[in-house]
Amino acid sequence: MLYNGAYDGEALCFKAGGFQMLNHFSVIQADRLSRVRVEEGAMPRLEYLWLEDCKSLKEIPPGVEHLSNLKRLGLVNMADELTRTINGGSQDENYLRVKDVPSVFVGQRTNEEGFSGHFL
Repeated sequence: MLYNGAYDGEALCFKAGGFQMLNHFSVIQADRLSRVRVEEGAMPRLEYLWLEDCKSLKEIPPGVEHLSNLKRLGLVNMADELTRTINGGSQDENYLRVKDVPSVFVGQRTNEEGFSGHFL
């Protein structure tokens, strides 16, 4: 988990063969993060990915579609451009990257423990 500014970089790249045992991964309040890429073969057991308050991230990370075990994706307090395009429907590139994920939540944090939003 990268939380509360623990990561201050602009890019993350998950290399093929990396993080073989990782099941859950969260990135919260990474203000400068604008690019994430997941290479095919990275994080093969990842089931849960949570991205929150990453306002500079304008697209679903390329390669997310390779995470074949991904069951849940949370996108909370993200850039308007990202949330608008993922809600745009079946022809948008952001939507196409997550169309096979069983549970995708897009929303806002309303307080310390609550959320408002919807599932795709």
